[in-house]
This record gives sequence, C-alpha cells and structure tokens, in this order.
Amino acid sequence: SFQSVASYNPFFGNSEYTLTGQGDAMPVAGVMVNEGFFPTLGVTPRMGRLFTHEECLKGGPEAVLLSDALWRNRFSADPGVVGRVITLSKVPMTVVGVLPASFDFGAVFAPGQRMDLFVPLRMDVVRNWGNTLALVGRLKPGVTVRQAQAEADVVFPQLKAAHKDWWGDYTSTLTNLKEY
Repeated sequence: SFQSVASYNPFFGNSEYTLTGQGDAMPVAGVMVNEGFFPTLGVTPRMGRLFTHEECLKGGPEAVLLSDALWRNRFSADPGVVGRVITLSKVPMTVVGVLPASFDFGAVFAPGQRMDLFVPLRMDVVRNWGNTLALVGRLKPGVTVRQAQAEADVVFPQLKAAHKDWWGDYTSTLTNLKEY
C-alpha cells in the first residue's frame, strides 16, 4: 500500500538542546527523524541537503537540519551556515541543510510546539527505548487510506506474533495527514 514509510520520535522532551557558540546560549527544540522522513513528506531543503544514510547510523557523523525560523532568527539568514559546525548540548554537529519556510512541523505533528531543528533518528540507539516512534507513510498512487488500513489489520497481528518480546498491546490506526 505504501511507496515509503518513515518515522520520527514524537516525545519531544528527548530532543531539547542548548545551542552554544552562536552568541548567548539558547534553548532549542528538535525532532529526531529517520532518513526517509522528509522524502516521504515530499520536503526538500531550501539549501543544503537532507540526512545521508551514514548520518542515521549509530556512531555516524553528527548532522543537523535547521528550520527556516531558526536560520533567519539565530543565523541572520546566512547562506554560509550550511557546512558550519554548531554546538548542541556540548555536541558539535554539522549543519547540512535549512528547511523551507513552508515546512511547519509543529502545525501538523505537534500543534503549539515550535521545532527549531531536526537530527537523525538512529534506530540502533532508540530501538530499546520502547514505544518511541510515530510513523508517517506515503500511499502508492490509487491506494486509499481504507485499503492501507485493511492491509495493516492483516500485517500488524503478524508482526506482534513474530516479536512477542517487544510488542505490547498496541494497535495500528491509519489517518490521512490532512485529517490528522
């Protein structure tokens, strides 16, 4: 049913950072996203690039994508920010891109939340954290949400049966992003 599926960590307390080395220390909010998150949503950076596969692996290079608002407000819309190393909670990270102003993560996924930046979700790190991922998918052309839900209703119990050690009493509910 899906041409792509991606994940993000919806527990934003895991992604609170302090930005230093760019004037006064500043608290910033971030979201951990996997490498397919932005392509699944059809989002391309206004400058720079998205995360590479290597950046999304445990021990991979530290990388960060900035929101348009953070780029404008903290970095004075400097196009030279791409490639610069910034410090987030004492960890040096390379700015690999700036997202377009039209992408407002908070408006869709966390109403009322301001999201300043995005960092790679490293599955080898979070896999044992429990129920920590939210999924977003892009349906194949011509597939309806109802059809995808029917498929999930068949596949999800099979996953639960195959992985009794890490599945709780979870269910799968698919929702159109516009309705969500």
